[in-house]
Amino acid sequence: MRKFVPLALAVVLAIGLPLGSAWADWVPADGHKMHFPQLPDAAGWDVNATQPLVLADDWMCSETGFVKDIHFWGSWMHGIDGQIIQFVLSIHADIPDPDGPGPLYSMPGPTLWEKEITNFVAQPIDPPSMEGWYDPSTGMFIINDHQRFYQYNVFLDQSQWFHQDAGTVYWLNISAIVANPSMTQWGWKSTLNHWNDDAVWAMWGLLNWKDMFEPPLFHQSLDLSFVITAGKEPVEACCLQDGSCIMVTQPICLGQGGVPQGAGSQCSAPQACCLPGGICLDLDPLCCVQQGGVPQGAGTQCQAVPQACCMPNGDCVMADPLCCQQMGGMPLGVGSVCTAREACCLAGGGCSNLDPLCCLVSQGVPQGIGSTCTQVTACCLPNGACIMVDPFCCDDMGGVPSPIGAAACMGDLNQNGIDDACESLVPDTCTYYKAPYPDYAPVGMPDFDQKQNGWMGAMQSWSFCGPVALANCFWWFDSKYEPNPIPPPTYNDGYPLVQSYATMLPKWDDHSASNVIPLVDSLAKYSNCSGMTNGTFIFDLVHGAQNWITARGLNGYYTITPIKAPNPGQIVEEVLESQDVILLLGFYEILPTMDCSRLGGHYVTVAGVCEQEPRICISDPWFDNNEGEPPLNPGHMPAMHDDAQFISGPHGSRHHDAYNLG
Repeated sequence: MRKFVPLALAVVLAIGLPLGSAWADWVPADGHKMHFPQLPDAAGWDVNATQPLVLADDWMCSETGFVKDIHFWGSWMHGIDGQIIQFVLSIHADIPDPDGPGPLYSMPGPTLWEKEITNFVAQPIDPPSMEGWYDPSTGMFIINDHQRFYQYNVFLDQSQWFHQDAGTVYWLNISAIVANPSMTQWGWKSTLNHWNDDAVWAMWGLLNWKDMFEPPLFHQSLDLSFVITAGKEPVEACCLQDGSCIMVTQPICLGQGGVPQGAGSQCSAPQACCLPGGICLDLDPLCCVQQGGVPQGAGTQCQAVPQACCMPNGDCVMADPLCCQQMGGMPLGVGSVCTAREACCLAGGGCSNLDPLCCLVSQGVPQGIGSTCTQVTACCLPNGACIMVDPFCCDDMGGVPSPIGAAACMGDLNQNGIDDACESLVPDTCTYYKAPYPDYAPVGMPDFDQKQNGWMGAMQSWSFCGPVALANCFWWFDSKYEPNPIPPPTYNDGYPLVQSYATMLPKWDDHSASNVIPLVDSLAKYSNCSGMTNGTFIFDLVHGAQNWITARGLNGYYTITPIKAPNPGQIVEEVLESQDVILLLGFYEILPTMDCSRLGGHYVTVAGVCEQEPRICISDPWFDNNEGEPPLNPGHMPAMHDDAQFISGPHGSRHHDAYNLG
C-alpha cells in the first residue's frame, strides 16, 4: 500500500537536470514499454541490493511485445567502486494488495523469467549533489554518503527476450553479486517518479518481502529507478495450417497456430509440393518442407487432376505426375486411373498381381478382371522344356500346364526330349541337397544367372561368375539364419549378411528378385571384378568374401578356406557339414604333344551331393543344363533366375545341374 505523509522534505528534482548525453545508451527519446520511466533521483538514496539482499519494484506493460533491454541506476557505498561479477535479474507476476488501503501491500509472485547477466554497459554520472546510502535489512542509513552513480544498460540477446502483455503488472527483481562484499556494496538508486505500490526487499532463499520507505523519517514511499524498453520484433516467414506462408512476428504466427521458420526466413512464390502419398499442393517451399513434402522448383505447378502412377514395386497410386516421378514411379498419362489388381504374366513367366496399367509398363500381359496369380505348377513348353510358372503364364507362353498335375518340374529330359514332369513323376536321384528356407531359398541353393546387366569383361565375354557364385552362397546363409522368416514381397530383414538395396520407400525385401543385381554388383567391387578385367582371381574372391563378412559385423562367424585341387571326398564332406562350397573349374586343351593347356576357369556353387555315387549338383551361373541349355534356349530371360525359386531343375524341383566326379 502507498503511504503519503504531508511533510516538507527537501529534495532535488531529477527532471531538467543536465545529464543528457551522460545517460548514454538510453535517453527518454528512445521510448519505453512501461507506465513511464522511473528516472534516478540524483539526490536520493542508493538501496543496498548486494546479494543476499534482493530488491524489487513493479511496472505495468504499456504495449504488448518483447522486453529487449533493461536499464537501471545504482552506485557504491562510500563511493568505493567494486567489481560486479554478475547481476541476477528476474521478472515476476504480481501479487496485488489484497485489501486496498491498509497495512498490506503488493509484492512479486511466481517467477516468469530469470537470467544471470554478465554482459552489461555501465555509464558513470557525476551530479552536483550528494546521495545517501540505505540498507533496509539493518535500517542503517548514511546521509551525503557519496556522489557518483551509474546507468546500467542490459541489452538482451534475442533468445533471452521476455514477452509481456499490455495492461499487465510485472515486478523487476535485481540483486548484485560482487567480488568483495565485505569491502564493497552495490545499491539500486531510488526515484522521484512514484507509481503504484512501494518497492520491496527480501533475503534470497526466504523471500519474505517487506515494503520500503525513505529514511530518515520513513514516511515517504520508496520506489526504484529503471526503464523497460522493447526491441523490434523480427518479422519472419510463418507457415499456417492451410499451407499458406505469411510474414509476421513470431508471437502472431504462434497465435494463429502457425510454425515460425526462423529469423531471416522469407516467404516466396508457391510452387508444386509433393507430399507423402503422392498429393501435390502449390505451397511456399518453406511450408512444403514443414509438412514433410518435397518442393519441385520455382515455377512448377501442380496439375489439376492426379493420374495413375506405377511405382517400382508395382503398386499403382493416383498422384500428380511430378510427385509420381519424385517417388521413382512412372506417370501413365492424363485421364489414366488406377484399377483393381489382376494377374500379370511378366517376361520369363513370372506372375504378379498388378494394376493392368502397371502390368503393361512392366511389359507383361494382364489376365483380365478378377484374375489372381496362383501357386506355380509345372508348365510343358513346345520345346519339351518344363518350367514352373502360374497356369495363366503357361498359356501365354504357348505351353500346357502339366496334364498329370505335377507339382514341380523334375529335371532330366527323357528319350522323347520331354521333361519328366510332363510325362511321369520320378524321384530325386541325389541323396543330399542344401536345405530350403522360406525367407528365401525355397529350393535350396539359388541359381543366379551371370548373363545379365552387362556383366562382361574386357574381352566382351560374360565374366562375373565369381561374384554370382558368391552371391548364391551369401543368399543361402542369410536365408538359413534369418531369425523371423517371412518370404518376400513383405519387407523383413533380421540378419545382416544380405541387406536390401532399395533407396526409396517402400523398401523391397533383401531376398526380393530386385536385390540380386545390386548384390552381385557390390560383391564384384569387393572382389576386384569389373569390366576392366576378364574374371575374378581366386584370392581376390577370397579377400572380397572376408571383407564383406567383416563389413557386416560377422567377423568370427565365418571362415573362408581355399583348398587347392580338392578330391571328391573333400567336396562331399564339406557340403555334408553344411558348408557352402564354390568350385573354380579349370578348362584344359590337350595339345598334339599330349601336354595340357589351360584355357580358362569358371566358378560354380555346389548345391548337393550324392553320398553313394560320385556325383554333385551345382548352381551354374552360365549353363542351365536341366532346362536344355546348351544347346537349346531355355525359353526365358536370365533375370527369371533372380527369383530364388527358379533353378535349373527344372523350375520348382530340387534338381540342380548334376555332373559326375572323377
